[in-house]
Amino acid sequence: MALQFQTRLQTRHLTAIVMCVSALFTLGNSGRAADDAVSVVGELQIHPAAITLSHRQRPHSALLTGSSADGLSLELSSQAEWKSSNEAVATVDLFGWIHPVANGDATITATAYGKTASVPVTVKLDEQPRPYSFRHDVM
Repeated sequence: MALQFQTRLQTRHLTAIVMCVSALFTLGNSGRAADDAVSVVGELQIHPAAITLSHRQRPHSALLTGSSADGLSLELSSQAEWKSSNEAVATVDLFGWIHPVANGDATITATAYGKTASVPVTVKLDEQPRPYSFRHDVM
C-alpha cells in the first residue's frame, strides 16, 4: 500500500513538473514561431561602457543588451558575434569574456540582429608578472 501511494505521489509530481514546463514554454514563445520570437528595436548597448584590464588572469565579461518592440529589456550576449579590433592587446570569446594579452587599447564590437555596439578596452598589465597567490588566485 505504501509503495502504491508513493508511486501515485511521484506521478503527480512529474505531471505537475511537465505542466509547469509546458506553461513556461508557451509563455516564453507567446504564440510566436522561433524565427520571429525576437524583434530588437533601438540601439544595442554594451555594459560596462568602458573596460580596463590590469591582470593577465582576470578577464572581464561584457553584457550586450537591447530592447524589444514590447519595451522589454533583452540580454543578447549569447546571440552576439564578438570581435576585437586588436587581438594583440585583448581577445574576446563567444560569450563576451574579454581577455588581456598585452598593454594597449582595443575596441570590442558585438553584432546581433543586424545591429552593432562597441566598448573601448584598455589593458594595463604590470611589467613583471604577479606571483601566484593561494588567497587571490585559488580561493
